[in-house]
Amino acid sequence: MAVKVDVYLWGTKVGSLGYDKSGKMGEISVFEFTAKVMNEGINISPLLMNSQIQQHHFTNISYRTFKGLAGVFSDSLPDKFGDQLIDIYMAEKGIVGQDITPLDRLMYIGDRGMGAIEYVPNEVKSSEDDFHALDITMLNELASLTNNNQSILAQKLHESESQSQALKFIRIGASAGGARSKALVAKKDAVLKDGTVNHGVEYNYYLLKFDTDDNSDRDGFDAKGMTRVEYVYSIIARRCGINIPNTEFIVNGNDFHFLIERFDRIKVNNKLEKLHYVSWCGIAHAHRDETGAYSYEQLSLVCKQLGLGADTLKEVFTRCVFNIVGVNQDDHTKNFGFLMNKDLEWSLSPAFDMTYSYDPSGKWTSKHQIKLNRKQSDFVREDLLNFAIHCNLTRLQASNIINLVIQEFADFESLADEYNVPKALKMTISKNLRRHL
Repeated sequence: MAVKVDVYLWGTKVGSLGYDKSGKMGEISVFEFTAKVMNEGINISPLLMNSQIQQHHFTNISYRTFKGLAGVFSDSLPDKFGDQLIDIYMAEKGIVGQDITPLDRLMYIGDRGMGAIEYVPNEVKSSEDDFHALDITMLNELASLTNNNQSILAQKLHESESQSQALKFIRIGASAGGARSKALVAKKDAVLKDGTVNHGVEYNYYLLKFDTDDNSDRDGFDAKGMTRVEYVYSIIARRCGINIPNTEFIVNGNDFHFLIERFDRIKVNNKLEKLHYVSWCGIAHAHRDETGAYSYEQLSLVCKQLGLGADTLKEVFTRCVFNIVGVNQDDHTKNFGFLMNKDLEWSLSPAFDMTYSYDPSGKWTSKHQIKLNRKQSDFVREDLLNFAIHCNLTRLQASNIINLVIQEFADFESLADEYNVPKALKMTISKNLRRHL
């Protein structure tokens, strides 16, 4: 399988990834910057990969999280849902899952992934079919098959009438990232197209989350209606002053599919451009192997290391308060990230995955995945006020933010009714919200 992959950013080759031919590093990849990048000082991951040092490999970071890659590249790898789709695609070519290397998966992602990094050679070539409209009902059916019956999805790859839709779904689903079923789409009015290719500025580009009760991350299956909850939470987040992208929904029969606009695609001078994206996990090698390994205090330090200012720290504090009050306990290191533009300026990315997440019997979301004031549960207001010090906020400023978030969550029940969140789910969330802080 693949032994070398070239890495590009905005049309410029920044380096190459490969495996040590001696085998001494096992499955640990080596990345080598190009001389051009070293001379120009372009740094795609400034905290841990100095572009003045040509070769980088990381033997002491989690293989489970990073798959032997530097974090900036492991960010491009799909999670459980996308890996399943790539395995199905590769099986059709006679390649079994255990023979697929992380570099092979990067080649499959190619130029279709989140952010601006692209991998060459590209396993999947563009075709005229990429520009045809998508059928939301068919996409939802294929998502369900991926979770429940992969043999039928594989069969559809052999059926002439289903092959095109199945291949397209594998492309847009594998590129989206995350464990739950989702897809990258381009939207213009009611028309959806493959969001991994450029349809021009007339379209808006979204991450679509399917409304299904067979979705899961690391704990149990999501309750039906969680896409409705995420839409309600996006309204509340916006009212709290959080920088969250535009959110929409598609109702298809009884299904309520959630869309959040991609922040790594921007329109400049009537052209669609990509922004470079790295998660907190990727930029600081903050693994996801266990809960409680990292903290909100460490997130604020990363922001300071990147030279981000007071507005960013206030934003981090507000998101922290939102997650604590709103019981978003899936607040792991991949759910925060950073963007770099073509002027090489860094910023905190807009918020995403801002939704209720709590499984009292689960390993991962029975408590918050990252710590606040050395705690993962049983928070009091003072925990938030202590964190405010790390964000350079006064107690009065912090208290005002806490009060605003609690005030906006007072509208949860009425918004849940407006968007038809199932009654039992609404009552469960209402009971668990930390509006007493």
